[in-house]
Amino acid sequence: ILDADSEPAPDAVENLMRCYQSLSPELQATTWWLSSLLVEAEGGAMHHGCIVTPGGIKMLDPPPQPTSYRCHLNIWSGSLYRLDAVKEVGLPDRNYVLDWGDMIYGYEGAIRGYIGFLEQSSIVTHNMHPIETLRLRRIGRKFVKVFYSPPLRSYYFWRNSMYFWIYRFDRGGSVTPVIWHFFQLFKWLIKVS
Repeated sequence: ILDADSEPAPDAVENLMRCYQSLSPELQATTWWLSSLLVEAEGGAMHHGCIVTPGGIKMLDPPPQPTSYRCHLNIWSGSLYRLDAVKEVGLPDRNYVLDWGDMIYGYEGAIRGYIGFLEQSSIVTHNMHPIETLRLRRIGRKFVKVFYSPPLRSYYFWRNSMYFWIYRFDRGGSVTPVIWHFFQLFKWLIKVS
């Protein structure tokens, strides 16, 4: 899967296949997707995979070696999915458009016992953030980064993520992830206004 604003390195797919072939048969049976390392076109920021924890989603910061590591979810641009596993998990929920669909889909696989791997040698250049609209705003003595995101995209980002935290994520009775997410929304609203 590739977004229209993504460009894989010439060896990206080959490196994903090499990663899969290096896994034991047991790991191959539980692996449902392989992800490339997404690198921002502007600035070179890397988007690593995430894991699902009882407290929410945690982004990983792995060392360069080994080049592949387990994770539950990632941006799906630059990913390959194993079709027999997709048949069991089902297709992505079409109600999630633009943002968070990939995170929710990764979660759906994780709760069914599947894992994914991110292969750091498989690089996909991704134009994810509107860097040209980035501005620094002063709030008291602090500066915050603010960028423009189209209203429709912002709406779906917050709608999809709130729905996930409230209705889909198994919090084990804890409201901490929901409170944390609403706190993030509140901070974002302050930055926008």
